[in-house]
Amino acid sequence: MFFSSRYRGFTLLETVIAVAILGLIVLAVGMMQGNIFRFNTTLNNQLTGQYESRQAIEKIIAEARVAATAGNGAYPLESVQNTSFIFYSNVDSDSGIERIRYFVSGTTLRRGIIEPVGSPVTYPSANETITTVLNNLVNGATPVFSYYNTNYTGIETPLSQPVDARVVRFLAVTLIVDKDLTRPPAALQTRSGINLRNLKDNL
Repeated sequence: MFFSSRYRGFTLLETVIAVAILGLIVLAVGMMQGNIFRFNTTLNNQLTGQYESRQAIEKIIAEARVAATAGNGAYPLESVQNTSFIFYSNVDSDSGIERIRYFVSGTTLRRGIIEPVGSPVTYPSANETITTVLNNLVNGATPVFSYYNTNYTGIETPLSQPVDARVVRFLAVTLIVDKDLTRPPAALQTRSGINLRNLKDNL
């Protein structure tokens, strides 16, 4: 009896080859999906870091721009360090001048605020309320806060520490953020600066 060859099944070799090809396809699809996931995670981290850095700088600038004489008569700028900045400003809806402290703690930028109390006015350190402004800060040797005098035109180097707070007229804030140092992209830097409105002496 004659049987047509078109009805014969797969040979063992053909089956092995088909399974191998299918396995390669599954592996390729899996790797592509993994790459897409990593890319999305990286892009999301970058966009989130950029947004959070801008929000932090906008907050600092808004408060520092209107730095004013403290309720107890202290000069508007109390301390001007590379990783901390202490000043007085009215940052809420009341009429009092608060003491504001921005400072780096590890990889976190924090903000402390003390409301004025009593008459004469005092700023008890025990009353300081501290909140987190920004995480994943990796400035390293790059100062978070840089200070310039009245001669600043945009190209001068910052004043060298220790800085005399009474000569500061321009503040620059630089935030470098990286949510995962072990993976790309590189750390994201955001920088902005302001003239300290109430300290101008070059009008």
